[in-house]
Amino acid sequence: MKHGSIAVLNHLKFLSQIIIAVLLFFVFLLIEQNFCKRDFDILKFDARYEIDKKTMYSVNERIPKKPILLMGCSFMYGYGLESEGNPAYLLAWQTGLPVINRSEPGYGIQHMLYQLKRDDFYDEVREPEYCIFLFIDEHVIRLFQKATWWPEGVQYLRYKEKGDDFAEDNTIFYSLYRLYIPNRLQYLLAKHRSNADFNKNFNLIKKYFLCAKNEAREHWKDTKFVIIVYQRDKNLFCDTSRWKELEDDGFQIIYLKDINNGRRATKKDCLDDGFHPNGEFWKRVIPNLVKKLDLEEN
Repeated sequence: MKHGSIAVLNHLKFLSQIIIAVLLFFVFLLIEQNFCKRDFDILKFDARYEIDKKTMYSVNERIPKKPILLMGCSFMYGYGLESEGNPAYLLAWQTGLPVINRSEPGYGIQHMLYQLKRDDFYDEVREPEYCIFLFIDEHVIRLFQKATWWPEGVQYLRYKEKGDDFAEDNTIFYSLYRLYIPNRLQYLLAKHRSNADFNKNFNLIKKYFLCAKNEAREHWKDTKFVIIVYQRDKNLFCDTSRWKELEDDGFQIIYLKDINNGRRATKKDCLDDGFHPNGEFWKRVIPNLVKKLDLEEN
């Protein structure tokens, strides 16, 4: 009988531990969902690259010309580059136009849409002559990621499709996904989803761009929209002929080969990390981009 009572007590103790663990889990969820600052409205998109202040080419209002707006990730941001090799700097020098770079490491297509959905964005950025977005295959993976792994990494915004548009969709357990093992698992899952159904995912890409363009059109009537498709040795989305569909919808599509002397980007065009474009790459590409857009300085 005594042994039976001990067994019952052990079972009750184990059950109480489970209940405490579950309660702690829900407390964590409550705190994480309500107090962690990761809401759409508190995210700051202020990564504009100010061109060398010693030159006349800057992002400020003193130049009475329509600016060029750059959008994208670390590639267009100019990650790891000094001003002389930065795409925004080179574009300003080549055109004599103000350049506003709203790219940021870690961004994707959803961040472009987020910015163009915000009314205060148009208070900061006057109507550009061109809105240029640099697309890389990794942007599709980022559509499905739940969180970044680096400490100061940008929140991976999540949208869900809602009719012809998108609705905000915050990630549950965001703080949990910032931990290394859950983060790697969700990244592998996102990568799998990006490769799983090509046509479905390209339809999603197309919808993001069209929604972003429609948002901008409510404020900018004459802006021309350009997508640079960054072609490398291995591509899934950057080599498809389906980009023609976006041309039919008013975008100008520029394949990297068309502004990179007929070739794709290789490791020779990258920094030591083997991923991000180096300064010599941009010094070769930007003059060709300027000619392609007929933006040579008069």
